[in-house]
Amino acid sequence: DAVAARLPIESAPSAAAPAVDPAALQRLLSELVARFSDDDFSGKDLLEENEGLLRMALGDHYPQIAEAVRNFNFEAALDRLKDAAAARGIAL
Repeated sequence: DAVAARLPIESAPSAAAPAVDPAALQRLLSELVARFSDDDFSGKDLLEENEGLLRMALGDHYPQIAEAVRNFNFEAALDRLKDAAAARGIAL
């Protein structure tokens, strides 16, 4: 059992990360596309209210989208959102 003593100790799995509901994500992304397309400032609020879900779903793309929105550059935010969705296989 010298081998077993050298193996890493497996810790108990932590609480599983919540799964992203594909239908809810699709609705959210579609709504963001609509708001960014219209230069609607409420897109900023919607993005911020759903930050956790969007970070989880869009990964490294989220900070770029958020930065564009903070700068009120909704055209860039829209482009980055579409790129992020395409990279994740999400049709918008």
